[in-house]
Amino acid sequence: MGNEVRSLWEVFDSEIEPWRRGRMALILFGVLAALSQLLGGIMIAMSNRLDLVIGLTIWCALFWLEFYLIWIGVARVRWLAAAVLMLSGFAQMIWVLENYSGLQLVIGAFNLGLGAYVGFAPSVFFFARRQREKRDLLRTLMTGAVFLLLIASLIAGSVGLRAINLSLQREADDFARASFDRLFVDHDVAYLKQHSSSRHSSPDVFVWKIKDDLGRLEQLEAPHRQILSQLSWHGFELRGSFLWRAKFEFAQKVSIRLDIAGDARRRWEIEHVNWIYD
Repeated sequence: MGNEVRSLWEVFDSEIEPWRRGRMALILFGVLAALSQLLGGIMIAMSNRLDLVIGLTIWCALFWLEFYLIWIGVARVRWLAAAVLMLSGFAQMIWVLENYSGLQLVIGAFNLGLGAYVGFAPSVFFFARRQREKRDLLRTLMTGAVFLLLIASLIAGSVGLRAINLSLQREADDFARASFDRLFVDHDVAYLKQHSSSRHSSPDVFVWKIKDDLGRLEQLEAPHRQILSQLSWHGFELRGSFLWRAKFEFAQKVSIRLDIAGDARRRWEIEHVNWIYD
């Protein structure tokens, strides 16, 4: 049998120890994950939705804790990460049947292949076994404690933002109802001048039109509301849209819409108000 001719790559690849290939695969995995997280952070910053930063940061901290445990050879975490990646890839490839998204198909196939490699590739197994033999228990516990403290701090920050959000929503409800009463019950021109965000319309004419077209309020249903809050570069902001169905002296069925905006500094404004006859 003659000598088999091998390419330079085959010669080079055969001389690399399996655990080194596993290490390189995990490094590439970490680099790709870091790039995707950086891209996600840039997109959040560009969208001015800084309230999503905490969620992304918590997810990143959990990911790098998981990556660290995989790096030091914790087999169960590696299998869990592989299962999550494969399930994510499989789900995305199923969703492609509905969305017909080529990008989603590529991402799903990549996650499926990456999960299979991380979980079952012999090179990753050899690297994990080598890392287990070199593992320092004290260093591992200290690193894990740092990650857990970071995650706990982020969760506490998220709970704090949630509390601020709920407080602002209650204030939005109070401001919207007070604005409705001052405009459609009391016909208060000064109130509209003080709280209107539009400086080009005439509050006197608008309030006179409410009084002349609708008259006295006779019946009012509970409002339907939609509130969006976000943490932007300017602070915590909130926008709300409220819809009432009412009966007036001169109009039997009326839908009244009131749009408001406010922030954590308790500055509330009426952005838009109108009504339509049902």
